[in-house]
Amino acid sequence: MPRILRNILIMICVVRVGDAQVREWTDEKTQRVLEGEFMRVEGDQVLIRKKTGKVVRVTIGRLVKGDQDFVASQKLKLKEVQPPIMIGMTPLKPQDGRQGRSFEIKNTSGKTVEFMKCHVFLFDGENQWMNGFSLLNNGRFKNEKEGEKMEKGSLGREKTFRVYLPKERLKQGAEKVSGIVTELKWRDGSCWPSWEGAAPRRKGAVPVTLIESGVVKAGSVRLLLIGAYNHSGESVEEVAYRVNYYGEDNKKLGHIDLKKVIEGESEKGEKASRKVLIKPRRGIAFVAGGGAFPKGAVRAEVVLRSVNFVNGEKWKN
Repeated sequence: MPRILRNILIMICVVRVGDAQVREWTDEKTQRVLEGEFMRVEGDQVLIRKKTGKVVRVTIGRLVKGDQDFVASQKLKLKEVQPPIMIGMTPLKPQDGRQGRSFEIKNTSGKTVEFMKCHVFLFDGENQWMNGFSLLNNGRFKNEKEGEKMEKGSLGREKTFRVYLPKERLKQGAEKVSGIVTELKWRDGSCWPSWEGAAPRRKGAVPVTLIESGVVKAGSVRLLLIGAYNHSGESVEEVAYRVNYYGEDNKKLGHIDLKKVIEGESEKGEKASRKVLIKPRRGIAFVAGGGAFPKGAVRAEVVLRSVNFVNGEKWKN
């Protein structure tokens, strides 16, 4: 593709293709037009995903004023991302012979699931949020309602399994549950979420770039979707970061410090910790499950704090 065509962005036309908003981006000097979906802003450039899936960079200053205004308006917004499996608001059900409660999750992703992690939120009878916590299922899907042992290591398409919540995890007054699937791995080797687009511009000697990629929601609760790209020549096993939250007036409302570590299980069913691995010059995506947007927050900013490499080296901001 000619360089001049790559430096482009909408005038007036907006069309919908699935859930993506495709725009016509116009180069001010040449009046050439490129159709594509807004992804994010990096410095003085905007990333656009074409219908073919290819991501191109466009210098914002080369665009017509309407396109530049659109980019400016998107800087403060985070697109809403829908996970392949949704956990809608549902009543907690009594569990026969047990003191806890339960709810069901149905695999609507269209593919066989081998690993699932979700963040669950409890609500009272008035749909007011009470608390939340993480749950995972590493190939041990069991339908306790029917006593049916599903195929080991997988949850088939359109299959349902019942999740049991023990009494100690339930707050008094909790009547409903909703949740966000934060990680999925399918039998075919694919996973969600995953890195999208080209490598971001590296800033100085920072080994990993973190990007606010979107927001996933469960009722009124929102979690940040983060992209992480490893610029270095060494594999990364852990990143520590801070999420800052801002209100409508751009006033900081608070922050939370988190680490990207995935809890898993060994083959014997013992709890274990397996750290995320970001290969050299590759990217991943993940949901910041430990930090829900506070009330009044309209945007979030993620800041890298430290990086641990597989070879034992460490980087600290």
